[in-house]
Order: sequence, then C-alpha cells, then structure tokens
Amino acid sequence: MTRGELRFYYLDSHEGAWNSGRDEKPNLGYKIRYKEGYFPTPPTDSLQDIRTEMMMTMIACGIPVEAQHHEVATGGSARSTCVIRRSSRWRQGAQVQVHRQERRQEARQDGDLHAKPIFQDNGSGMHVHASMWKNNVNLFAGSGYAGLSDMGLYAIGGSSTCARPVRVHQPDDQQLQAARAGYEAPVNLAYSRRNRSAAIRIPVYSPNPKAKRIEYRCPDGSSNPYLVFPRC
Repeated sequence: MTRGELRFYYLDSHEGAWNSGRDEKPNLGYKIRYKEGYFPTPPTDSLQDIRTEMMMTMIACGIPVEAQHHEVATGGSARSTCVIRRSSRWRQGAQVQVHRQERRQEARQDGDLHAKPIFQDNGSGMHVHASMWKNNVNLFAGSGYAGLSDMGLYAIGGSSTCARPVRVHQPDDQQLQAARAGYEAPVNLAYSRRNRSAAIRIPVYSPNPKAKRIEYRCPDGSSNPYLVFPRC
C-alpha cells in the first residue's frame, strides 16, 4: 500500500439502520436501529431461516444447541447458544471448530458474509458460560456475592489470573473510551453481576441454583479454542 492510500471495505445489509432511506423499489422498512436488534421477529429478523439451518446442521453433527436468535446489533447480527455438558476442554475446542466451520459454510452457500464489527454498534464475541456439577448439584450456587458459592468465587479468581494472555490489551485511555461509548466489550479485568464491561460477568436473571454460572467474556470468536478453554 503506497503512502497516503486508504484501503477499506464496505459493509451492507438490507437490515441495516443506515438503509432506512434507501430506494429499494420499494423500501419495505423493517430496519433494525443501532443496539435494538435483540430478539426481533421476522420479517424484521431476516436471518431466522439460515440460523435455523445452521442449528439443525450442528445438532446433526452432535453439537447440542440450546437457542438461536438475532443479537443486539443492526445489519445481520446473530447468536447461537451451544450447551456442552460433561466434556473435556479438548472436546469443547473440537466442537467450537466444527461450529465455526459449519457456520462459515452455511453462510457461503446462502451468499451471506457475516462481517463484524460495525462502528458504534455491538461487535462479535465468544462468551463462555461455565459451572461445575456433582451428583446433579450445581457447585457454583451459594450465598456469596451474586449468589455464588466459594467454589464459584475461586473459579473467578483462577480465570482472572489467566485472563491477561486471552484478553486484547488496550491502553487505559482506549479502555475508558470504549466503556463510555456503551460497548459491552470486556474492557475491565474485573468481575461483576451487572457491569457488562467486566471480563467476567455473573448472570443474575434467575434465582434458580441450576442457572448459577460465570460468564467469561474475554475470548474472541476467531481465537484458538484449544488455547483459550484451558484458561477459562
């Protein structure tokens, strides 16, 4: 690239908020506004069918899928929730690789390119929810902070210790700018039941002990799961 030359890509989606005034012969609306894409229904959510195809293929490949839905961002954001129970970290890594390859293949066949992030909107991530069980009892459930047991808090301590090699390092001023902009990125090496800028979040939407877990928010979807999961 020569000096002074700019190289960039155009991202487009008929769901995108930036296309609300575009002549689409005609424009039928159903545009998702920035940060308002969580759980819309078709036709606003135009990706329901392809996500369902992806989910059915992953189930056929032996990967249990708990849910799939549109995510927060405009312009084609998507989410799938896979549940991996009683499995080694190496098997989890293999399933992530299958999951990743399958989604790429389905998107290629459908003619879609799921490119992220979009400026000033939620980006992509790979949030890892973890809990430990014995005799069908969740060992992370307790009476401590955010309903965690001592074991759950110890797990947070261990994950925090290993977070720096996983986390993308940014100067402090960039972290503050990202937090002020309202992103849900893990810009703080901390744990919290409310603050989504923390590296480790503790979901508190349900008092059910079976729902108690920690959410490790550092990994990136393009990362090597065989290296990431041992640190989770």
